[in-house]
Amino acid sequence: MTTEDPRFEAPSEQLTPPRSHHDVPYIAPVPPTSNRLGMIAFVLSFPGLCLPIPLGIAALVCGIIAVRREPRAFAIAAIAISSLSTCLLIPLGIAMVLPVFAVARNAARNAKTRISGLEVLARVEEFREDNMRDPADIVECYGAEIPPLDAWGTPLKLTWTGEGMQAKPSVWGAGPDLAWDSLDDSLQVGSPMSDPKTTGNAEKPSSLSGDDAEVPSRE
Repeated sequence: MTTEDPRFEAPSEQLTPPRSHHDVPYIAPVPPTSNRLGMIAFVLSFPGLCLPIPLGIAALVCGIIAVRREPRAFAIAAIAISSLSTCLLIPLGIAMVLPVFAVARNAARNAKTRISGLEVLARVEEFREDNMRDPADIVECYGAEIPPLDAWGTPLKLTWTGEGMQAKPSVWGAGPDLAWDSLDDSLQVGSPMSDPKTTGNAEKPSSLSGDDAEVPSRE
């Protein structure tokens, strides 16, 4: 008598294919256990406290993308930390850098004004050689041409030290305040000697007026 092994006997209902998708058993998706992008954003957020550009911004962007995934803890923490560094340290850094840019800009403008002063001085010497006299003002040296201005758009001033053909010309600039007779009037080209005089219609700063006036030394 032959007996079949019950292990090889399959239930008849398991061999029947499902008639529709409703008969297929639902398998719940396994939730992710880690959020790599969120962890990367969290790690970047700490050095971003010292370097908000570019690490702080990179951590903020990664955190915003990673917050859409589970788990969100690291992403939310990265957004909070990087937002703090970006909102606070970037304005502080800008406030510290702006004075440096202002100093560099003023130095560049002073250099440009000095170049204009050298050009004026060359024209004055050329005029004296051609006419054997001092020019009445800077405009006379240039004739129909427009004389150069300083870097702030103010006409340069021509002063003289001495008398006659032995007089030495000097070129002055009004400085950033665009006004004469102020502390930022600067000697661009020439020698800051005593008893200087202006020629013709050229105005001179009050600090240069008078025969006994002492011209301060300007760098």
